[in-house]
Amino acid sequence: MDFESRENSSVVRAAIILASLIFLTCGWPLRNDKPPAAKILTSDKLMEIHKDVRFTRFYYDDGLIKSGLLLRWMTDSILIQERGQGSPTAIPAAGIGRLETITGNEMLEGLVIGSLVGAAYFVAVGGYDLGTVTFGEAMVKLLVTPAIIITGMAIGAGRDKTETFIVPPDFRFDYEETGKTYQPRQ
Repeated sequence: MDFESRENSSVVRAAIILASLIFLTCGWPLRNDKPPAAKILTSDKLMEIHKDVRFTRFYYDDGLIKSGLLLRWMTDSILIQERGQGSPTAIPAAGIGRLETITGNEMLEGLVIGSLVGAAYFVAVGGYDLGTVTFGEAMVKLLVTPAIIITGMAIGAGRDKTETFIVPPDFRFDYEETGKTYQPRQ
């Protein structure tokens, strides 16, 4: 086997290994991509959402969806800050069937999966053995691994962690009254 065909076969082998690893992690059977079960909204939970000023989506019974930072839930209306708007907007409190708050993202999961895939790729292509390789092969071995890790983090950062709450039909919230008895979680 001459030098050029050896170099081409190692690049093809590395590409096949990388494609296999990406396929296996994207189709990982243990992933839990289902949304978490919805909980019943309580005054204390709503007060916690107020304190965190979380981005919230409001799903109305008639299919309307409103979203923005939850600023204040009043008796008959809700004050939110919509994206790109200069001033807060009041939306009706009546008719909301459920709400969903964003509590973070899956960047850590992406880092873990990206690191595992990157490490497997590095070992599979012999990234630790740089003694008998060309400059091009060395660059592929050394630069692809961090690119895999960064890609995993970017994919994870784009996936939101959410909490979903069912709003009872008779739900009433008094910010001032709840604020007097609210005990923050420790």
